[in-house]
Amino acid sequence: MKRTAIISAALCLALMASGCAHNGGVQEGESTDSTVTEITEAESSETETETETSVTQTEIASEETSEEKTVWTFKSSHEVRVETVTLQRLDDGNYIFATLIPKIFVDGKEASEINSFLDEYIQKKYPLKIEGNHADGTSVKFDCGVKDSILSISLLTSATDCDYFSREVLNFNLDTQKQLDSHEVTKLFGMTDEDLFAKVKDIMKEYCKTDEKSYSAYDYEESAALINYDKITPYIMPDGSKGVSVTLIYSEQTQFYGLECQRAFVLEE
Repeated sequence: MKRTAIISAALCLALMASGCAHNGGVQEGESTDSTVTEITEAESSETETETETSVTQTEIASEETSEEKTVWTFKSSHEVRVETVTLQRLDDGNYIFATLIPKIFVDGKEASEINSFLDEYIQKKYPLKIEGNHADGTSVKFDCGVKDSILSISLLTSATDCDYFSREVLNFNLDTQKQLDSHEVTKLFGMTDEDLFAKVKDIMKEYCKTDEKSYSAYDYEESAALINYDKITPYIMPDGSKGVSVTLIYSEQTQFYGLECQRAFVLEE
């Protein structure tokens, strides 16, 4: 299935810019103030910090395909290297469709259990079929972050007939190579579920705050009513910050009313 126009060309471009979706597209933008900090995809992927986790991202030319290959290296309680494996790729001249999966090494050894899980999970949940110059299914790329024993893989997915993407975060314990649920990540953050939910509610309230002459693009009350682990996910951002992916609902004053979008916020210590 080739990509099709969504509603109209103008609205299609607006959707691409905002990253909104009925099923959880992503929208990440500029910081609002020093209290509530948003991280853009570009900023979070390229930032180098002087915290416990150091991050580098390099582009390595693949001899087989002459394509660029992204590699992340992290140094925290473990030395972690994350390579990008391209399972399939099609550039039809207008769009690039691809399945990119991570290959993870911990302290110099392949993290086989995590890699096997991600390979099977991604291909099963987000299949992509390429035949000739035609693609049908879902493209997948990713970013990642490490802090202490937590590895976070953020899957960025886009159906071939859509012009926006969604985010799914998967967290892992580097000591055991087992998947972590959101409750476990919150606990490792030194927080209770109630602490995190209250913090997210404060973030939403601050982010949706407006003055008398304007309105928020997001419905705070409706968004706050959805605060649970189906709609928010704590994770480690690419720069090593503790973050949370939050689902917001567009307000009725916008043309996107009824759509959901996700924004990533830093959790203050």
